[in-house]
Amino acid sequence: MLRSTQEKIHSLFNRALQTFEGDTDALSDSRPYLEDCFQAQFKEKQNRPNKSKRTLSKKQAKTRKIAASALAGCLMLALGVFSFFNNKAQHMWDAYVTQVSQQPGLVVIHERLQKGKPFFSSDLFSEGVFSNGISRRRYFISGLRDPLATDPVELLKATSIHPEEVQMHWEPYFSLLPELTHQRIVTLLNPPATVSLNFDPQQVLHVVGSAPVEWVRTAKQLSTQLYGITAWDDTQLVSTDVKTLEPFKVRFNPSYRAP
Repeated sequence: MLRSTQEKIHSLFNRALQTFEGDTDALSDSRPYLEDCFQAQFKEKQNRPNKSKRTLSKKQAKTRKIAASALAGCLMLALGVFSFFNNKAQHMWDAYVTQVSQQPGLVVIHERLQKGKPFFSSDLFSEGVFSNGISRRRYFISGLRDPLATDPVELLKATSIHPEEVQMHWEPYFSLLPELTHQRIVTLLNPPATVSLNFDPQQVLHVVGSAPVEWVRTAKQLSTQLYGITAWDDTQLVSTDVKTLEPFKVRFNPSYRAP
């Protein structure tokens, strides 16, 4: 292409080339031929295989492949650590909820663990709190609690769960479980040391011993307000005032037999 263009220019512009003294305007008509030659040479060079470029592309592809493998490995490691801590948190939470559910007077109605998000999560920085390489978890538990039941916060202190991560809500109620009912009755009646309160399997309350007449009278009045018992038996309860008079009764009435 270059040779044919050169011959064509020499043929068409022979006189101008021989008389050329530096004025390029005399050869301006040769420009289209030169541009065609240049474009043809450029296209030929473009289509020619470029060994160095092909080698560079292979290196870039290899580098990118290594980088992608490394990134995938880091992500897998991060996901593994993330899963480990979340599974550990779930196990601890399940154990705590089970322990709470087994306590007399505590009824779990709803519980939930809001698991943390990995450090590459899109909304990580909006939370702004980290724990063990992941965003802070949140625990939720709610239900019913008898005033005499074990404090769930005290149970939580025995675990590795941070109390500030746990949100609790307990509604008060009175449990009818025998162990709490008996404790409530003992607290309400507040018997003296000389009186025993015995509960049989049928939940009949047997009051045994001796007590001042004032306590006997008050206990008798409260017996109609006690929840969790089926009957009140005070046949073996003696007023200390009556007991004090028994020696005199025996003295003046030999046939009298003390209860």
